[in-house]
Amino acid sequence: PQTRMEKDLLIRREVWNGVIPIVFNLNTSEVASLQPPEQYYMMAPRSSYLPLITSAVREYFLLSAPLSSGDIWFSYRDVPLRWHYPIGTLFDLFGSQNELPWPLTVHFQGYPNQLLSCPNDLIQTVVKSLYTNVLKEV
Repeated sequence: PQTRMEKDLLIRREVWNGVIPIVFNLNTSEVASLQPPEQYYMMAPRSSYLPLITSAVREYFLLSAPLSSGDIWFSYRDVPLRWHYPIGTLFDLFGSQNELPWPLTVHFQGYPNQLLSCPNDLIQTVVKSLYTNVLKEV
């Protein structure tokens, strides 16, 4: 039989190693190619942040995106997702186990005013700093 401490360790390991299957779609009004791009699938760590997976998503959709691409952002059912929340937290707030993979829309234009803005060249540094501070609080 497992001790309480062993069970707690197992639960913490499961949470830390948790992933969320996500399917990304380019916003239909932003498709600049003749054919819309295929969906992009990813297993995203629950403890990660959207800006840390953005480069792969951006690269995948870039040929189909508008030429004047601004800051990339994501939405779920027309709700802009805050980049400074962990992916797992966003899924717990908006997603559903009944809707996996979690469908997110990729946007290259129309960055929402209600989202914190951060220049693309600084975003990774800011997120790493944010993550470090969150770990310190734990």
